[in-house]
Amino acid sequence: MNNNGLLLKTLSILNFSLLATLLLLSHAEAMKYKTTQITDNNYYDGDPQINKQGQIVWIAVHENYNPTYSVYYELFLWDKGKLKCIATNICSNGNLISFDLNDNGQIVWFQYNESKSKLQIYLYSDGNINNISNNNYDNINPRINNNGQVVWSLYDGSKYNVRLYDKGNISLIQINSPGPQRDLQINGKGHIVWLDPTVIPNYGVVYQVHLYKENIDSLITNNMFDKAYLRINNNGKVVWSMRDGPPLQDDDIYSYDSGITNKITYTGLQKINLQINDNGQIVWDQQPLSGVVNNDIFVYDNGTIKQINKIWEDNNPRINNYGEIVWQGSDSEAYQYDIFLNKNGITKQITSDSIQKMSPKINDNGHIVWEGGAGENTEIYLAIPIPDISAINMLLMDD
Repeated sequence: MNNNGLLLKTLSILNFSLLATLLLLSHAEAMKYKTTQITDNNYYDGDPQINKQGQIVWIAVHENYNPTYSVYYELFLWDKGKLKCIATNICSNGNLISFDLNDNGQIVWFQYNESKSKLQIYLYSDGNINNISNNNYDNINPRINNNGQVVWSLYDGSKYNVRLYDKGNISLIQINSPGPQRDLQINGKGHIVWLDPTVIPNYGVVYQVHLYKENIDSLITNNMFDKAYLRINNNGKVVWSMRDGPPLQDDDIYSYDSGITNKITYTGLQKINLQINDNGQIVWDQQPLSGVVNNDIFVYDNGTIKQINKIWEDNNPRINNYGEIVWQGSDSEAYQYDIFLNKNGITKQITSDSIQKMSPKINDNGHIVWEGGAGENTEIYLAIPIPDISAINMLLMDD
C-alpha cells in the first residue's frame, strides 16, 4: 500500500470513529430505560440505596408488634438479581432507623440488642455480621465510607460522643456534646463532619459545623444561625444550608474548602435536600423566585446556578459524579409523583403511571432506584438505561 492509500485508510478510520462518537452523543438523550420491580410483598419497602456495583439495600417494615416496641424492621440486599435478607427483627427502640451502604457492599445499621438492653452498631461485610460497637451504651446513626471506616454517635447516659471504627479499632473523635449530633458523615479520605449542638444562654440551642481531619477537630462555624443538610464530598468540600435571615425562615447555601468559607446563594427562600458530588456540583430544592409555594430543583455548577425543572412540584434531588440528577416530581396539585432525570441539561421523565414514587437515588452508572406504591404497601423499583444503538447499526450498514 502506498502512502496515499495508507493516509486515506487512516482518515477513513478517524472519520468513522468521530462519526460514531457524535452519533452516540446525539442519541444519548433518547436513551430508554428498563424498569424492574424487585420486591413483591405486603410490607412497606422504602428508603433504597444503590452503590456503584448496582447493589441495592432498603428497609422493610412489617407489623410484628410486641408489648414494648411497635415496629420491627428487616434489612434487604439485592445483588445481581438475587434477594437476600441481611437482618430481621431490627428494633430501633423508638429512634428513626438509620443504615448506610458503601461501594464495596458493606452495610452498617443500628438496632436494639436485647442482651445489652442498648442500641448497637452492626456491620455486614463479606457475608458476616458483627457488632462493632459492643459496649453498654446507646449507639445511633452510623455512616461508612469505601474504606470500611464507620462513624456514629454514642450516648453515655449524660453526653453524646462521636466514635470512629477503623480496621477493628475504635477511636473517640468528639466528646461531651449536650445533644445528638446531626448529619454525621465520613468521606473517602476519612474526613468527618457533623452538626454539633451548642447551648447559648438566654437564647437556646444552635448547631455548629465541625470538621475532623488529620486528628484535629475544627470548628468551621461559630454563629447564632441554624444550619441543616450538612454534606461532604470525597475531595473534602463541605456544604450546608444556613438560616442567616431576615426573615429567619429563609436559607442560603455555604461551602467550605481548603480553609475558605464561601456563600453560594443570595436569594433567601428555604433550601432543603442538599446534595454534592465529587466534582463540587450541588443540587437542592427550594421555593421558586416567583413566590409560588411549590418547590423547584436547582443546581450549582462552577459558579452558575440554574433551575432545571418546569413542572408543578419537584423535590428530593440526588446527583451522581457525572452530573446526572434524579428527583420526584408532580405536574398537578394531586401531588402524584413520577421520577425525572436531568442529563446534560435535558430533562427526561422516567416513569408515567398511577403509582406514587418517592426517595429516588442514582449511581454513577445511571441506575435509578425508588420506592413506589401507596400507604403501607410500597415496593422497590430499579430503572437501568438501555443505549439506543440504532444509529450505529445504520452507520455500519452504510459502511
